[in-house]
Amino acid sequence: MVRPKRIEHEEHYAALGLFISSCSITEAFMHSLLHQILGVESAAAKILIKEPRYKDLRELIKDACILRKTPEKLNVFYGKTFEILGYLNDIRAFVAHKPLHIYKDSLIFYNSITAKRKASEILFECTRPQMMELAKLSQRTSTYLWAHPNVEGWEALIDSVKFDPKLETLLERLQLPARPQPQPLASPKQQTPQH
Repeated sequence: MVRPKRIEHEEHYAALGLFISSCSITEAFMHSLLHQILGVESAAAKILIKEPRYKDLRELIKDACILRKTPEKLNVFYGKTFEILGYLNDIRAFVAHKPLHIYKDSLIFYNSITAKRKASEILFECTRPQMMELAKLSQRTSTYLWAHPNVEGWEALIDSVKFDPKLETLLERLQLPARPQPQPLASPKQQTPQH
């Protein structure tokens, strides 16, 4: 039996794939949560709701909570959950669609080729262990979406989750990168000379 040739940087690509896959599963859980809150069977919900983007889906869930008068404790819980999921989705949206450069243990994504203006250029870098941690955070946070009034024990689930006071505190504790944001790349003239 011939063993397949090993792909260069296989561990980096595996971490990236796990993160993107975890985010996709989380989005599926969000659809399920929306169906549960609305009390609509899955087949009917798919026809009515279609397949909205993450931000639209989040807004639909918030509207459904208002419509169905979900308990305030649950609404606060969803708000904190969506704050984490928003961070993860911003990263997923960037890393899934931008070129990747691997250097040592870092995955470096950039949009300098496609950015319309220099001011909108983004360079996002994270290490392979950070990418794995992002995948774990996505997986863990997706389980929070099982909390809804139609499930027995939802209050116990909510009470078992201890959120960090701020998203930044969570990122610092887990040593995760900030979300991708414009930061113009230095041109050769702007770079500090090496001595």
